[in-house]
Order: sequence, then C-alpha cells, then structure tokens
Amino acid sequence: MKMRQLESEQYFTTLQRIVQKVQEKLTQYLDTTNEENVHDVRTSIRRLESAWRIMPKKLREKPKIRDFVVAYKELFKTNSQIRDFDVISKRISSNSTILELIESKKKKKMILARRRAEHASSMRFPRLTVKDISSEKLERRFNKVTYRLVERIHMLIPKAVENEKNVSELHELRKNCKKLRYLLELVDDSTSSDFVNHLKQVQDSLGAIHDIDITVDFLHKLPRKYKVDMLVKSEYDLRSVLYQKFVQEYRSFKL
Repeated sequence: MKMRQLESEQYFTTLQRIVQKVQEKLTQYLDTTNEENVHDVRTSIRRLESAWRIMPKKLREKPKIRDFVVAYKELFKTNSQIRDFDVISKRISSNSTILELIESKKKKKMILARRRAEHASSMRFPRLTVKDISSEKLERRFNKVTYRLVERIHMLIPKAVENEKNVSELHELRKNCKKLRYLLELVDDSTSSDFVNHLKQVQDSLGAIHDIDITVDFLHKLPRKYKVDMLVKSEYDLRSVLYQKFVQEYRSFKL
C-alpha cells in the first residue's frame, strides 16, 4: 500500500471538523442516551483519536490537547461496555431472566458513562492555527502510524485465518483494521476509497464474529442455574459460518 500525502492545511480543516462533530454528538448523547447516540458518539471519538494519533509528539502531548482526548477516550471505554450489553441483549432476547441481569449491569455502567460524558463536555479543545502544524512533521508521523498499523495487520493475519479459535488475534485484527480505516479517511484521496471500503467490509465481518465472542464469554461466566448450553452451541454454530465467510473475503483482499 502506497503512503499518502497529508498537508497541514488539509489536516487542520479536518481536525476542526472532527472536534466540532464530537462535541455535537456528545451534546446529543447527553440529551438522549439511546443506542443510536451511543454509536454516533463512539464513531466520532474514533475519528478524534485518529486525528490526535498523527499529531507530532510535541503537539500531541500538550496538556490541554491530551486531556481533551483522554476524557473522550474514557467515555468511549465505558460506552463500549454499554454497547456490548446491547449486543448481548439482542442475541439472547428470548431469555428474560438473563436480560434482567444484563439490564441491571448496564444501568450501573450508564451512571459512570453519564459522569464521564459530563466531564468530557466541560473540556475545551485549545485554539490552534495552521501554523501550529508542520506539514513535514505531520506527514512523517502519518506515514509512521500507517506503516505500523499495516505491519501489525500483516503479523495478525496468518493466525487469524488459520484457526477460528484464535479469538484474541481476530479481535486485534479487527481493531487494527478499524484504526487504519479511520486514519486513511483523514486523507482526501479518492484512490483510497476502494481500499477503505474493503477494510470496512473485513472489519464488519470480524465485528459480527466479535459480537458472538462477547456473548459467549458473558454466557460462560453465568452461574450454571441459567442453563445456557443450547444458547452457547447456537452461537458457536453461527460463528463457524461467519468465520468461513471472513476467510473467503480475506483471500480476495490484499493489503
């Protein structure tokens, strides 16, 4: 994969848009904390983190910038747990007893998420100008992070496609594909659109597998009185089908 160019003026404009968007989505989230707004604020935080990750170190570690991003990352972490509970609830919707347990756990996370969201909303991103961002340093950092992600993906793929039981490798591959996708979206380059779309396709396939993995993991941790053996078997059967689909997609996808 060829490296892309990223000019400081283009990046500055994109960064402003991302910061504005994440604050807008947070306001909507605080107003109505439903599944859609949880998803939207999580997506906007991913884009914020990608933009922050490629800043030159001196700028990236400025306290006001770092603290702003960290506040949103903490919210993302808690919302990820809430999102997992929503996924599990949908997958086992026929079992009212387990659904009650999930709802109880979710409510506790919602309290923490609300607190972290309010903290993030109090943060202000520092005023920057295009002069604060050197094109040379920015491009060097962008290429370094991109290359590192591509390298990680290449390292993970062999284990991910050789055995469906390599859960951690599949999960890490999904996360790195997602990071690479959001990173490349920072570059206004039409030649990358097919590649980004294919990354999203692989990411979605791995995401469907991951949803089953978190569901099975949750079910395995329940006391035996919940009798989840049939649920687990059903999830594993579907997972095998989805895994084979992912392997076939990978064979047509060259990074």
